[in-house]
Parts: sequence; structure tokens; C-alpha cells
Amino acid sequence: MAEVCFLQSEYRARTLSYKYADYVEQDRVRRLERLRKQKLEEMEAAGENDDLDDGLLSKELAETGDKWEEQKAEQETLAVYNYRLKSTKYLECVIAASTS
Repeated sequence: MAEVCFLQSEYRARTLSYKYADYVEQDRVRRLERLRKQKLEEMEAAGENDDLDDGLLSKELAETGDKWEEQKAEQETLAVYNYRLKSTKYLECVIAASTS
């Protein structure tokens, strides 16, 4: 079990990348469209008729960051820590059992 938990922690520590699809670019486009739609609704409610610039929207989107990505990274870090902790505990149990 110690080896299994250690290998799981090593596997979880690696960053996964997608080979055939560019999900990062697709996600950026999706978030940009959602922000554009939100801004248009706010402008319609306020009675404004301004054109939206993609450059400004992209800059605003980059400044806000992505909370989901941050949470995902924190969960992965916690999972790696827990697997390494379990690995150490199982190894200590094996050592205690073999010495007794």
C-alpha cells in the first residue's frame, strides 16, 4: 500500500496536457464570448450603445483570472500531499510489523 500511495502521488503531481485538442484556447474563446454577452446585457440595461473591443475584453478577462483553475491546482496539491502522507504511514506500519 505504501508503494501504491507513493506512485499515486507521483502520478497526480504530473501536469496533464491534451494531445489532440487545444482546450486552453477553446476555453479562452468561451470565456471571452460569455464576458461579451454579459457586457452587452449590462449596456442594454443601462441604455448604452458602445462597441465592445476584443482587446479590452481579453485584457479584462486576463486580469480577473480563472478561479476554477486555481481551485483545481489546490485540490491536486492536497491530493498529492494526502497520498504521500498515506504512503509514509503505511511504510511505518510495515516497519513496525516487521520489527515486532
